[in-house]
Amino acid sequence: MAYLNKTILMGNLGCNPDVGYFADNTPRCRFTIATKKTWKDPNGNSQEKTTWHSVVFTGDIVTRYIEPYIGVGDLVLIEGEINNYTFIRKDNGMTQSVSEIVGQKIQLVIKRGNKSDTADAQETQEDNDDDDDMPY
Repeated sequence: MAYLNKTILMGNLGCNPDVGYFADNTPRCRFTIATKKTWKDPNGNSQEKTTWHSVVFTGDIVTRYIEPYIGVGDLVLIEGEINNYTFIRKDNGMTQSVSEIVGQKIQLVIKRGNKSDTADAQETQEDNDDDDDMPY
């Protein structure tokens, strides 16, 4: 039996990407994007709900496309997969559950942020199974 874990989201970055490196110098970044759902309630009034998603990218896509071109407010299209994991917090010893999107592709749709250059920031991330260092 075949299985599929595929997510496609289009939303605005809520913060600039937080770029860092694993011990082996593999680049990684985290950021959040907001997606919105709008509808009319039974009285005909417009309603809106914003959902925030945590996104993680690793590999050359971070330094070649995300860090130089993608910033807060930009509208992006992200393809990836959902990753769920738990870890024990160092500060209080409590177990915390995390759901995040592990990005595989990103495309800049509308430039709204303050990064200086714009470019077609579309790239596919190489398969990278170095999730041993999570959480980060």
